[in-house]
Amino acid sequence: MIESRRSEILSLVHRHGELPVAELSKLLGVSEVTVRSDLKALAEAGQVRRTRGSVRPPLELRRESPLEQTRHEHSAAKRRIGRAAAALVRDGETVFLDVGSTTTEVARALSPTLQGVTVVTNGLNIALELERLSGVRVIVTGGTLRPLQHSLVSPYALDVLKHIHADRLFLGCNGVHPEHGVTNANHEEAEVKRLMVAQAREVVVVADHSKLGQVSRAHIAPIGGVSALITNRRGPEPPGPGRRGARVAPRLSPLTQAPQTPAPLLFPPGGPMNKVLMTALTALLAGSALAADPAFPKAPSGKVTLEVWSWVPGLDKTVQAFEKAYPNIDVKVTNLGGGPQTYTKLLTTLKAGTGAPDVAQIEYGFLPAFVDTGGLTDLSTLGANNYRKYFVPWTWGQVSPDGKAVFAIPQDTGPFAMVYNDAGLKKYGVSVPRTWAEYEKAAATVYTKSGGQVKLGNFYATYAPWFMALAWADGAQFFKRDGDRWVQTLNNPTAKKVLNYWYGMIKKGHVGTLNAFTSDYWNAVGAGKVLSNMEAAWGPGGYAGSLKDKTAGQWRAANLPQWTAGSTVRSGNWGGSSNVVTAQSKNKEAAMLFSLWLNLSQSAISNNWVNGGLFPASDAGLDFAVLKDKTKNPSKFFGGQDISAVYARASRGVNVNFQWAPWFPFANDNFNKQMDLMLKGRLTPDQALDAWQRETLAEAKKQGYDVR
Repeated sequence: MIESRRSEILSLVHRHGELPVAELSKLLGVSEVTVRSDLKALAEAGQVRRTRGSVRPPLELRRESPLEQTRHEHSAAKRRIGRAAAALVRDGETVFLDVGSTTTEVARALSPTLQGVTVVTNGLNIALELERLSGVRVIVTGGTLRPLQHSLVSPYALDVLKHIHADRLFLGCNGVHPEHGVTNANHEEAEVKRLMVAQAREVVVVADHSKLGQVSRAHIAPIGGVSALITNRRGPEPPGPGRRGARVAPRLSPLTQAPQTPAPLLFPPGGPMNKVLMTALTALLAGSALAADPAFPKAPSGKVTLEVWSWVPGLDKTVQAFEKAYPNIDVKVTNLGGGPQTYTKLLTTLKAGTGAPDVAQIEYGFLPAFVDTGGLTDLSTLGANNYRKYFVPWTWGQVSPDGKAVFAIPQDTGPFAMVYNDAGLKKYGVSVPRTWAEYEKAAATVYTKSGGQVKLGNFYATYAPWFMALAWADGAQFFKRDGDRWVQTLNNPTAKKVLNYWYGMIKKGHVGTLNAFTSDYWNAVGAGKVLSNMEAAWGPGGYAGSLKDKTAGQWRAANLPQWTAGSTVRSGNWGGSSNVVTAQSKNKEAAMLFSLWLNLSQSAISNNWVNGGLFPASDAGLDFAVLKDKTKNPSKFFGGQDISAVYARASRGVNVNFQWAPWFPFANDNFNKQMDLMLKGRLTPDQALDAWQRETLAEAKKQGYDVR
């Protein structure tokens, strides 16, 4: 058994490159103590390398990986690094942009407002990324193509670079080491990189934390030849003299003080690394200059007043920071409370052609119904697609179904995860379920050991989006636009699989059917009668606010159970909203500027989380420190757990292609009818979904939609 487990560890490490001990523990289903014991034995045999809290393959096994693979490794960190690096580029500069997954993020983050910039690159994918920027001229070096990295190497690449001098080089690499300098996995690429270094006035290395302390095959440059390092994590303190395996322990400097010449900073005199000439910039230190907001569109001139309809608590206070940044724009916020009355009022004004606000908040599921009124502005005409890269990918699909027209700016999200009473599970000897099979088995165990008094979970029978999110996580599609037509499949096979699964537990009494957000539900949860549920990112705030001291500190969050053991975390979404600019607005540019600022600026995202519990649609926002504050709810209620990390992982596992239909409001109500009949035993799960499909399809056709 030990040999089998250690063999599995080797397989996982060689596949992923680096794995934390905690993650290995979860994947293998054993304690961290056991994992560390295995790693010690494997390291002594030279089969792995142990680092602080994680494990890596031995140096000789660290082969070069395809770009398509590496772009998904530490992807959030690379995006943050890319944005920090891109902020250094100024109008009129000539920039070398090296090949690599992190340098690709630099290309993606370059401001659409840049003018007169020339980018010289040896990466074909980077050149294609830059096509969108009208103010950037792109020069491709030419040369022999390396398909693994989409890079161009000698002989011709060198011939072009010899005749160009750049203000700045953004350099990718496979390793940054205080003694061995900057290194790369491929000798041909390293030759091109060395010439770039020689031809650039300033060399900026962009590398995530996994590259720090690493040494690869081909040398690029000594540390003394590097002007700045932009990374995502402060390395541990270096070991004493004579010890190997030193990690870069960077001296931190604000981004605005990045050196403008190759003359680097020394570490403090007498320090253990005073020979390392490097200025290190850390891109994930929340609140620092490196968590900078993207470059927003220029504000229109003249005095502007915007009217905003929303239901976000405290939004009137949030906009004060916007008005300070843009003193010529006044924002008037009207809180309509949300719900049907909000949509009725907005729909009435849009149809009347007068009385609508400049900006309004609309949930994703209801957005298509408003798009069909013709009363919303297509924001792609104002350059909204330039900001697509700053949002979690699936959220952009909600506001731009065809990938061209953009009818809103994503605001908040509700990715799905599992919340559970940790003390309750331990009481009944149940481990945290990682698969739906384990969840079903655990539900039976809790029911049996409690004498039928306690349920592991609860089925929300009056919320269609809750059920749809569970099916969404397994790839279900309920609506799909096909040109001018629609396809509706409410009774798709995945939906039937999910509903039959839950109905089986309901019939056995292993899970409950209490109505969500009612006193009956909260009383049962507070009394330890319901031990878990599947909740959106905004759900934990409801638990903290409704339960207060009852079971406080006992709750935790975990990944949504998966249908296949060991698979990548997949999730669905329940709730979330967007900001639209109405066609009636006379200040559309200012309205879009406000909508972007509200959902991408650190100030607004932080305030919306603290005041309204809005889980951000901004990709960078998922890493903001305010979401991780363990001294405040909901994290405090959840035992100090960083629940935002769980939901951030869930958000990035949501299927980007999920769509809603304009007649969803009817489908939402009809779902309740069919579930009621099912729970009363008058319909089977399959029959309930078939009826939902049939009756909703008839209503859609009645409303004039071409749908099948």
